[in-house]
Amino acid sequence: MAKLFAVHGDEGILCPAEHLSLPSEFYSAMHILVLMGFMALGRIRRPEGLRHVPPGELGKVVGLDRAPEVRTLRKKVEKMATSGTPDQWQRDLSKTWMEADPQEAGYLYLDGHVRVYHGTQANLLRRYVTRERLCLRGTTDYWVNDAIGRPFFVVSKTVNDGLASTLLDEIVPELIKSVPRQPTEAELAADPLLHRFVVIFDREGSTHELLSQLWKQRIAGMTYRKAVKDVWPESEFSEVIVPVPGGGSTVMKIATRKTFITSGKNSLPVHEIRRLTKTKHQTAIITTAYHLPQEVVAGRMFARWCQENFFGYMMEHYDFDGLVQYGSEALTSTLLVVNPA
Repeated sequence: MAKLFAVHGDEGILCPAEHLSLPSEFYSAMHILVLMGFMALGRIRRPEGLRHVPPGELGKVVGLDRAPEVRTLRKKVEKMATSGTPDQWQRDLSKTWMEADPQEAGYLYLDGHVRVYHGTQANLLRRYVTRERLCLRGTTDYWVNDAIGRPFFVVSKTVNDGLASTLLDEIVPELIKSVPRQPTEAELAADPLLHRFVVIFDREGSTHELLSQLWKQRIAGMTYRKAVKDVWPESEFSEVIVPVPGGGSTVMKIATRKTFITSGKNSLPVHEIRRLTKTKHQTAIITTAYHLPQEVVAGRMFARWCQENFFGYMMEHYDFDGLVQYGSEALTSTLLVVNPA
């Protein structure tokens, strides 16, 4: 529901008639979209929730004498999804939202969220669910958000090789086409350290392979460093004012070095920024955004929790992990997966 009906600021719905339509019947595609929008505002999490709402009263909000019943709504949504182009509508919406706030669109947060499957019809692969601390069956949604939690788009994967492959194969091509105000090819050629935009992710992506593959396309990566064992002298740290995305600032003790991340004989230069906490713990950040000041890197990296807050809010209020529909389908090709044994 939340994926189909989305409004950011004053942009509203971007030409849904180009991508979603229904035959000339009592309920049009716009009726269904408006109904789902009001369902979201009223925290009616799924179509079955309509059974507890007077259809006449909700229908008047939509501009009709009554709202559709559960079965009718599900059939309409399925027909709109299969006969239209919702994926293209999602891409158009994403591009419009990014162009409305190009500053924030230059810093994109990527994280995977596992939707746990408790049914018996499908034999899904097991994957680690952080919030449950268990390996459970489910699917993984990779969300791209900005620094204040607004979602730009999502890629759902039933079977996948992890964050790196999904990012490089499916997300990066869309971002290159959608992110506004990227430097021109001439500007990139003139400055070998200039990046197109920044992608921020957790330690899963803290590898030489992923960061180097991103930089080949002049996309800067930003993440926490894995397995930090050395300790920098406290004399290197100084207090700086760190801007907080969305407004405001805070003070942190920060130090910066130019270091390398390696894989065999290959190495990639990165900027390593460390924050010294009151307990003397050092949190290490690495990035290939070579032109960004250390305080900007720290502010952007520590704002990654906004995406976790987005997941938590959506799970509580919008049935984030609920199934869109009941049923199963076979995979269309042979895929390599981790040996279950």
